[in-house]
Amino acid sequence: FFTSTSAVCVTGLAVMDTSTDFTLFGQGVILFLIQLGGLGILTFTSFFAYFFKGGSSFKETLYVKDYVASETLKDTLKFAMNIVLFTFSLEGIGAIFIYFSIDDLSKLEHPIFFSIFHSISAFCNAGFSNAPDGLFNENLRFDYPFQWVIMFLIIFGGLGYNIVFNFYNYIKLYILNLFTKEHKKYLVRLLTLNSKIVMATTLLLLLAGFTFFYFSEGTNTLGEHHTAFGKITATAFQAVTPRTAGFNTIDYSHLTMPSL
Repeated sequence: FFTSTSAVCVTGLAVMDTSTDFTLFGQGVILFLIQLGGLGILTFTSFFAYFFKGGSSFKETLYVKDYVASETLKDTLKFAMNIVLFTFSLEGIGAIFIYFSIDDLSKLEHPIFFSIFHSISAFCNAGFSNAPDGLFNENLRFDYPFQWVIMFLIIFGGLGYNIVFNFYNYIKLYILNLFTKEHKKYLVRLLTLNSKIVMATTLLLLLAGFTFFYFSEGTNTLGEHHTAFGKITATAFQAVTPRTAGFNTIDYSHLTMPSL
């Protein structure tokens, strides 16, 4: 019951070892609960309602509009479906990148499932891992490309559909304007105030966390990373993951008090 609650609420807390105490089926159940909790039950059910019924009642549409923060009632269920498809697409791309970023696939019992599991867990900011010792595993904590994929999934998942697509539309129009001499589209107010605040705050927290951690742990937990790229990756990971992700590539019991 604790594991089920932790998975649905995407906390990442565990009282059992996910890698050894659960069968592959059990890990699949945990993964489904993470996905359900990460998307939100209302978004998930709205997706299937739209997909199978092709519409919904006015009351259902009102519920979904408030839940997904849509500005209008028009195409609200379609908006919820786009969120689900956006999530599945990024998780699928993330799983592919994870698979090809792992140094030694032979050391994993089910590399494809491992990639899917960690892509969903990272994007939903759940923090569950089906690797022994989690990402602190000796084969993973020095696998820096793998960690960067996890970081980007955590950040994109934390930002969410609205923010990511708002910036996507802005960048797309900006690039189109570079190659269009006539009939340029105006970029004024294309970025919402919410997007600007979220992105600025996210960037500030990541940079501040990175800077502080790098200097507070440079001669401590970062000492086992012998390259500059390794130290930067380990520091960046610790700046990203505390923002609800729950993964760790260092031993938190060895952190200095200021870092804690």
